[in-house]
Amino acid sequence: MENTKNKDKNKQTTCRLCGENGVNFWFEKNNNDVYKCPKCKLIFVHPIPNNMENIYSENYFCGANEGFGYINYDEDKNDESEEFKKYLDKIEKQYPDKGSLLDVGAATGSFMTAAKKRGWNVSGVEISDFAAETGRQKGLDIKTGILENCGYEKEYFDIITLWDVFEHISNPQSTLAHIKKILKPGGLIVMNLPDSDSLFARLMGKKWALIIPPEHLHLFSIHNLKILLERNQFSLISKDTIGKKFKLAYVFHALYTIRHKKIWRKISNLIKKTPLNNLSVLINLRDNMFVIAKKQ
Repeated sequence: MENTKNKDKNKQTTCRLCGENGVNFWFEKNNNDVYKCPKCKLIFVHPIPNNMENIYSENYFCGANEGFGYINYDEDKNDESEEFKKYLDKIEKQYPDKGSLLDVGAATGSFMTAAKKRGWNVSGVEISDFAAETGRQKGLDIKTGILENCGYEKEYFDIITLWDVFEHISNPQSTLAHIKKILKPGGLIVMNLPDSDSLFARLMGKKWALIIPPEHLHLFSIHNLKILLERNQFSLISKDTIGKKFKLAYVFHALYTIRHKKIWRKISNLIKKTPLNNLSVLINLRDNMFVIAKKQ
């Protein structure tokens, strides 16, 4: 009788980006099968899990203690964060005439609030009803659902942003095609996402912390992301790396999520009860990429 390990070795699928046939199973994580295309190097989860919206419940954004999510999203991603200021500085350098901006995966609307304060006309879409409703209570225009079902007008937005979102999307091609549809000619798509070709990612291999299914479903390099962008008539303008500040308690929570050592969770819970909870640390492993592309 063939054992499970040998069966896993025989699993194959087709690459969702380049269409390469016979992509071999790479490894299993969190009860999900992870594949890596030998041709375009896309890392992806197959099959896509059902009921993805269930992952992004209230616990994902507030009070996470086990598994994925944030201890308190609004504390980590407040509208005064240096991270969002850097994002907006880079956007406005490329597009100084402030117009309409859509934030895809808007969560509770912290970035939308930051952009609104700087004169942008902001809208958002968010798969989590809890997060979207939290944003609406702040007076923000956030629709609940996936982008393709939100009914935005053709060629309406000047800027569309996706902050740590593109890797979560079940069908990147469909989403990017729809972004092209609702973005004005010459408009920008701007996103921050993991870089699977970064030195740190390559050194870590299967142990790279950003391979976290079912939360992260597709992990791109700048090379295969450019293929997808150009397929949808976007031209790459720039690729950069921006560090992020995280609450100290969240850093230890993330370590627990990655390594499942209870000591990290205990430290995280302890920090939350002390003044150290207000301390943030800058982290830049250079395994995320900040990308700007223009609709041709």
